[in-house]
Amino acid sequence: MNKIKNPELLKSIELWNLFSKPKYLSDQTEEVINNYNEEELNKLFLKRLNFGTAGLRGKMGVGFNAMNVVTIIQTTQGLCEYLINKYGINLCKNRGIIFGFDGRHNSESFSHVAASVCLSKGFRVYLFGQTVATPILCYSSFKKNCLCGVMITASHNPKIDNGYKLYDENGAQIIPPVDKNISNCILDNLKPWNDIYEYLNEDFYLKDKSLVEDIYHEMYDMFTSDLKNEFNFSCYRNSRTKLVIVYSPMHGVGRKFVQKIMQIVGYNNLLTVPQQALPDADFPTVTFPNPEEKGALNLSIELADLVNSPLVVANDPDADRFACAEKYNNKWKIFSGDELGIIFAYFIMKQYEKKNIDKSKHVFLCTIVCSRMLKMLCQKYGYMYDETLTGFKWLINKAIEYNDNNYNTLYCYEEALGHALTKHVRDKCGISALAYWVEMAVYLYENNLTFHQYLENIRKEIGYFVSNNGYYTVFDSNDVASIFDEFRSNGNYKQQLASYKILHIRDLTTGYDSQTSDKKSLIAPTPDSQNITLYFENTAIVTIRASGTEPKVKWYGEISRETYEEAKNDIDKLIDEVMPVFMQPDKYNVKRFLSYKCKYKENKLYILYKAYFKLYTYILEYNIQCLLAFSILLKTNIYIKMKIPNNPGAGELGYEPVMIKDDDGYEFDSFVIPDHYKGYLKRILIPNGLIKSRVERMAFDISRTYNGEEFHLVCLLKGSRSFFTSLLKYLDRIHNYYIGDASTNSYREHYVRVKSYCNTQSTGRLEIVSEDLSCLKGKNVLIVEDIIDTGNTLTKFCEYLKKFEPKTIAVSALYIKRTPVWNGFKADFTGFSVPNFFIVGCGLDYNENFRDLNHVCIIGDEGIKSFMQPSS
Repeated sequence: MNKIKNPELLKSIELWNLFSKPKYLSDQTEEVINNYNEEELNKLFLKRLNFGTAGLRGKMGVGFNAMNVVTIIQTTQGLCEYLINKYGINLCKNRGIIFGFDGRHNSESFSHVAASVCLSKGFRVYLFGQTVATPILCYSSFKKNCLCGVMITASHNPKIDNGYKLYDENGAQIIPPVDKNISNCILDNLKPWNDIYEYLNEDFYLKDKSLVEDIYHEMYDMFTSDLKNEFNFSCYRNSRTKLVIVYSPMHGVGRKFVQKIMQIVGYNNLLTVPQQALPDADFPTVTFPNPEEKGALNLSIELADLVNSPLVVANDPDADRFACAEKYNNKWKIFSGDELGIIFAYFIMKQYEKKNIDKSKHVFLCTIVCSRMLKMLCQKYGYMYDETLTGFKWLINKAIEYNDNNYNTLYCYEEALGHALTKHVRDKCGISALAYWVEMAVYLYENNLTFHQYLENIRKEIGYFVSNNGYYTVFDSNDVASIFDEFRSNGNYKQQLASYKILHIRDLTTGYDSQTSDKKSLIAPTPDSQNITLYFENTAIVTIRASGTEPKVKWYGEISRETYEEAKNDIDKLIDEVMPVFMQPDKYNVKRFLSYKCKYKENKLYILYKAYFKLYTYILEYNIQCLLAFSILLKTNIYIKMKIPNNPGAGELGYEPVMIKDDDGYEFDSFVIPDHYKGYLKRILIPNGLIKSRVERMAFDISRTYNGEEFHLVCLLKGSRSFFTSLLKYLDRIHNYYIGDASTNSYREHYVRVKSYCNTQSTGRLEIVSEDLSCLKGKNVLIVEDIIDTGNTLTKFCEYLKKFEPKTIAVSALYIKRTPVWNGFKADFTGFSVPNFFIVGCGLDYNENFRDLNHVCIIGDEGIKSFMQPSS
């Protein structure tokens, strides 16, 4: 601290240190202060994350200008005071507040920290016991009549970010002046309240979870039921279709909710991209976990080509956005947000054409940066149309306003892949959008129409509206206002950019509109955000705005012409000339990026997939027939229901693993192995195809054993993730093709992080990090482990699990190592018996390396030496 000269900085650090009661925080603070210079410390401690209508969002780290335990505490203290002032403490104790979290780093602990603040004031607190999609949190907040809801998420931001998203009493995101009022309360409560840390353990999780109400399963089932009743899906038609759709949750939390919704839709052919199926806070397969970003859907497209699927759908990591790509004429097209919006809207309009309604009382909404296509459609078919400022908070609050005045809002959308089709979620919802899209897809393909053709039919009615949307990254946030102010030129707005004349200007930052008689905008101004719309002489419209959650200036350009080619050429040429003049990259530190470009190239692996595709198709069809036959056997009870094992380690069922001999194996030239791994491996022990086939049989055995009874799968991370994903795929197939009661093979998923190895040796210590497993009481539990070596890990974990009082405990393990130090622990469901070598690949790692290998291989001495870590 002696090196710090700035008294304001010293004062700010002293305030920070008031929160450093846990040793973890004080150690972290000391490290930062010792290693950062004063200028860097000023940025961390003298600036604060701005609390606005989007709540908080920023990088995780130390200081008041980052997402961390301290800023979570301060924000929640301010929120509590705001709620007490507005509603009184009795309503706070009665109606309470609800917290949810996604799969990002620290999201769960941040939600527990926030909950502890509310508990310290006597609030009633609902807290989801496991990861939840943002739309489900929004739905639950309104359904439970809470005073507000808080979702810990950074949505589709990079992995280093997190956020604090707030929903108001009406179930929608907060709007002014609520954000300012809460912000003022935060600034009045910057010092820590008493007793907050008393509710938390040293890892910032609640000590006593009985103090909060976990409504995960209640809301999970209720949301599904409400969606089923609202949409009245064509289950019979959907269940019979042969259309296969590939889905990616983008390493987020959407998969389990989408799977549940597909059951009520009646659709059985949704294939999840295995590499992106489970929550992973590092988002390892994408640069940005945003379906809008170039390359985000590449893995989905690869899988779609492999299984001959024409459609790819995706959610972002918190499942509030929805994206889709379609293969048409052998080329993949990723639909823009506007194209998705107009397809949804047109389909809804056509459904209502069959009803005798007053169309002028039925409303479609979008934002000011969306395409004019929706306005044209509404005018043509007689529906009410309106637009709002950018952001779903404005759309939903406008929809609520219409509904309160005896209008019926049918659909809202924004171009950034946000859609509101259900009235039960007062925010964008990627889950319900996906369900409705699947319903549309089956209907259109059954009538020999693709989405591309459907969109072309719409354009033939109203013309070709072509968009050019993108953004500049701004590396100095202070430049944003300067860039916009230069264009304003103190009220003498520029009348031309490059060679293009401007006819009209609407500036929602200042409230200026050159088209109105009084020069005032009809939409309320937003002085805290930069937003200008330019109407050009050639009929193009371009809106330029600063993002409220990211360091970006975005543009949204559109023009209408008689042909697509003419419109695209005109808008692309305008944007290429106009935006550099507006942004001045030579003067300001900005860099241009483009959106909605799909230049998917065939890599070598994809070409290999194509070569073997016909053979794969035959195999897939054969497997489906086997699954159908198996389901019939289940239905007719030819398979005798087996006793569910409940003596972990005894191997009661007697299933024997496939024996892999000591000298078995394959040379590298027989299969595809990355060149950079070959020098570290001895040989391939088990090829990928053999592993898949064995996992499929294990799924059959598990289904036979739990025939008709629910069971809970507990995946031991990280090594078991690959095996777990594959096992779920085959369990889902058996479930989907089962003839009869839909509850057959019903299961729930849980994830536990267990570590006991350093290098090639067990440390003898078992480190366990898990979600709340109290829900396992009285349930059938199946542990999914990748490999049994000594057996000590599973022995200890089973003992740990017993304290939650499950009904039964069974174990499935893919590999059983023949080692002299084995303690005799036997799994109930087994894959392979392998020799006493250290093996890697297919999820098995050596100090976090080699997990991505497609086959199980024996690591060589050079590999052990090169990737060895010092023992602690």
